[in-house]
Parts: sequence; structure tokens; C-alpha cells
Amino acid sequence: MDRKVFYRLSSQKKCFFSFSKPVIQYRTYTYMMPEISNDRYKELAILDFNRCQAQHQLEWTYMQEWFHKSSISEFGISKRDLLRAFFLAAATIFKPKRTLERLVWTKTQIVSRMITSFLNHGTALSLDQKSLVTQIGHNFDDLDEIIGAMEDYGLAGTLLTTFQKLLDGFHRYTRHQLKNVWSQWFMKLKQGEVNGGDEAELLANTLNICAGLTAINSDVLSHPEHMTLSTLTNKICKCLSLLIKDKKACYYLCGSLQENNMRCELFLTEHADAGSCGRGGVKDKELEHDMQVLVKLVLEENGGGVDRDIKHTFLSVFKTFYYSAYHDDETTDVHILKVLFKPVV
Repeated sequence: MDRKVFYRLSSQKKCFFSFSKPVIQYRTYTYMMPEISNDRYKELAILDFNRCQAQHQLEWTYMQEWFHKSSISEFGISKRDLLRAFFLAAATIFKPKRTLERLVWTKTQIVSRMITSFLNHGTALSLDQKSLVTQIGHNFDDLDEIIGAMEDYGLAGTLLTTFQKLLDGFHRYTRHQLKNVWSQWFMKLKQGEVNGGDEAELLANTLNICAGLTAINSDVLSHPEHMTLSTLTNKICKCLSLLIKDKKACYYLCGSLQENNMRCELFLTEHADAGSCGRGGVKDKELEHDMQVLVKLVLEENGGGVDRDIKHTFLSVFKTFYYSAYHDDETTDVHILKVLFKPVV
């Protein structure tokens, strides 16, 4: 699949959309600044980028402390996983004043993975422990009591405490809205329907709530256009998540994607079942079509009932899944270095 999606808004106009991360593009443009005659613009651009980067580094220090205090590694999640999650958040929402959204993005993604890892791989857990965790989504008001009852259950108590602290960082109204979106996620989890797409929906709704975009119109989550956005984003990101899993399996068996491209292509072709997203097949074309529809839905000025910024959040979250599916580990590591740790001089 081509990494750029073209779609036609009208018979006269085509719109091009790039899936590179905003800060990666920003740094590239900063490096191109020597071609601009006004040195003052170059100086300001460098200062602006480095200021953003310094803020992101402070946040990364905080996230590492949170990682250790919450015993996240006990759930099979590495610090490298945390760094990648934070990188995607920081490269998408990069303005210094939007610290809360970056941290919530990263924590929500990690906590949701902690929960699924706990339930899927905790073979030594009793049915009562698993039942209590999945029942949280229906009974947030008794979370303190549940945590108290499970404080001697090791990882179960750690998980619930981490989840509670995630919600307690907000005022009552925001916390109420967050509980609603988490309840929907927990319901799908209990039914065995949680996948990468549902994580994308959880992220998008959480970000919109924390940014205050749903405060004026709390019914927006049930608006038909919003439901279409959620359903379409879920479908696309589920498919991209399958590609990410296939890619990880390929790395494990074949080594570097760049060095063993032919072997990886063969592996992905042989292991793509009928229900997954094939490479170059019908499913691949369906995925491309769905992405075009999503971009059009977000960018079209149709005067609908959903705020433009809310729609752009879904697009931003989707782009991170696309990025993860179509960028190898080596490229991602280079981007992380340049965006988070290497200042422009």
C-alpha cells in the first residue's frame, strides 16, 4: 500500500495527506531553514523546536518515574514500549502547553494494555480476581472497596490502584465522562471484543474529553456522525493492529525488515489468513478505501454536529496506528532520537 492517501473532494480538486508525524516534519523543515535568507526566522524556529523538546524531556522523566512506581514492567510492558507510546503522543500533540493531553494519551494506552495483559496472560489468577477487574467498568463507585479487598492480590491490586490514580487526576465532571468511555471499553473487554480499534476509540474519546471539547455538548458521543467516526476508526485501526502484530512476528523470525525484505514479504503473505488485512489483496484495498473515507469525513466542511477538532483527534490517533504499521523499528528509533533527545543546533 502506498503511504500517502489521495482522495477527491470534488471533480476539480484533489487533496494530498501525508502520514508523517507533525514534529518529524517540523524538524525536517527546521533543517531546511538555511535555505531561507532571513537568519532571524531560522533562529526562532530552532529556539521554538528546542523549547518543545525540553518540555517533552521533562515529561519523559516523569513518565519513567510513573513506570517504575506502577510496576508496569510486571505486566509484560517494557520501558521501550512506554517510550514509543510517549513518542507518538508527543510527536502528534507537541505544543508545550498541552502536557496533560500527552501524559493522558500515554497513560491511557499503557493502562489499557496492562489490563488486557493481566487478563490474557495471568494464568495463575482466580476467576474471582478476573471477574472483579472486568466488573470495574460497571461499578466505578465501588473502586475503593474493590482495591481494598484486593490489596493482598499482588498485581491485581497494583493494576487497580494505577487505574484509579489515572481517573483521580481530573475534576468530577471530567472523571464522570472518562468513566463512561472506560465503561464502554470494559464492556467490550468482558465480551472478548477488545482489539486495537477499540484502543483507538478509547484514546480519541479520552483526548477529546481532557481537552474540554465535549464539555459544551456532552451528547456529542452519541451523535450519528461521531458514531460513524468511532466505528470507522475502530475498523481501520483493528486492521492496522493486525499488520503491526504480523510485523513483530516477522522481526522475530526474519530479523530486520529492511535487511530481509523478501523473506518478510513471504512470511506476511503466508501467514495472512482470510480474516486479516492482506498485503495487496482485497482486504488491503478495503483498508485503503476506509482510510480515504475517514480523511474525507474529517476534512470536509459539511456543517455537521461534531466539532472539527473532535474529528481531527480521531484522525491523529489513526495516524499513529498507521505510522506503527508502516515504519520499521530502526526508522522509529531514529525519529525518537531526533524528536525527543537531539536538539537542533
